[in-house]
Amino acid sequence: MRCLCFRARSDSADHPIASIAPAPLKDSTSLEYDDPRIPLTKKQKFILTKNWKGIARDVTEAGANMFVKMLSENTDYYRMFAFRDVAESTKEEQLRDKKLRGHGETVMGLIGDMIWLVDQ
Repeated sequence: MRCLCFRARSDSADHPIASIAPAPLKDSTSLEYDDPRIPLTKKQKFILTKNWKGIARDVTEAGANMFVKMLSENTDYYRMFAFRDVAESTKEEQLRDKKLRGHGETVMGLIGDMIWLVDQ
């Protein structure tokens, strides 16, 4: 079951995730990249794609676990998701929630697509 969260986009500055920006790389000038568009060395790309293969075996489970861990550490984030009603549920109940699992599968699928493209 895929998540529907990615259908609607909000470019508003009031959107809860509008202020989130990626952290800059530390001392990225000391590394030699084979592709200037992607700040990863060949070795880093290899490690990334190799490690992703293990996660890709069950992206739904990995995605659900990722979101449950993230939300347990940042409870204010529940309000941003369609599965916000599981905020007071146990970890086991959250891991079984269809909306959370669907969203986790979608996000992990997109991450997998990006990782596959890194080496293209």
